[in-house]
Amino acid sequence: MEVHFTPEQRVFVRLAVKSGRYRSAEDAVRDAILRWEEDERLRAESSLPQLALELKSEGRAFAALKGRRPPDGGLSAQPKGAPFGRYPILDGWKC
Repeated sequence: MEVHFTPEQRVFVRLAVKSGRYRSAEDAVRDAILRWEEDERLRAESSLPQLALELKSEGRAFAALKGRRPPDGGLSAQPKGAPFGRYPILDGWKC
C-alpha cells in the first residue's frame, strides 16, 4: 500500500521521530492507525445501546402488526384476526 502525505503531515511525522517518540515513520503511522482502530471500536461500542433500543422498538412494532403481545406487555393480547382496537390506523389489518 502506498500512502501520500501532505507536506505538513510529513513534517509532523518527522518531528515525532526526531523527538524520539517513535523509532521510524512507519512506527508513527502504525501507532496512528492503531489509535484510529481503537476510536472506531469505541464509537461502534457506544452506538450498541442505541441500536438495541431501535431493534427492540422495531420488535414491538412487528409484534403489533402480527397481533401478538410484545415481551414487555405493550399491547393487550388480541385473538388472531382481530382488529387493532388500540391502534385505529391499523383497523382492517388481519393477522
